[in-house]
Amino acid sequence: MGISECAGTVKEVLRDLRKGKGLPTCSLVSSSIGGKAGASHVTYRRAPLTPSCPDGTTQGQVGVIYHQGRKPDNLSKYSNIKGGATTAKQVIFVGKSERRIETGDYVSRACVGGQSYGQFTTGGYYTGGWRSDDDARFVPAQVHHWYEKVVLMTPDGADYEFDVTIDGKPHSRHRFSL
Repeated sequence: MGISECAGTVKEVLRDLRKGKGLPTCSLVSSSIGGKAGASHVTYRRAPLTPSCPDGTTQGQVGVIYHQGRKPDNLSKYSNIKGGATTAKQVIFVGKSERRIETGDYVSRACVGGQSYGQFTTGGYYTGGWRSDDDARFVPAQVHHWYEKVVLMTPDGADYEFDVTIDGKPHSRHRFSL
């Protein structure tokens, strides 16, 4: 059966989801492997704001700036390193005092994989201010880390995601909007 044969069923499932119904459930039994049958199924949930990291990568730490490729030579704390990807949580400001609250959702995910080529911290010093405190500016410390592979994941607007499991092993993840 090809994709065109499934179009009606997919449209029906999406219509049901818009009405608040869940995905249909079933347990498929595949041919036995070594005398044991494997389970195949689909599970779904509300999608997080930002997609998970792709296979072969893991999410980097919040606040660290990740770069793809080898770490440059001759870095100093005064180096001005451009670019990079970072993992950041969504922040909202509440009330008259605009209290800062992290929602727990990620507005970006820096996903890293392969070999680590090292890290370096820049900043952590004051500029100017030799004659007047008005000229002083603190440059905060920033941790930079270089990896073989860096992928930046950003919000894609998905409402739900579902995982397909075949023969008891994760097969694929799909995200969609209603």
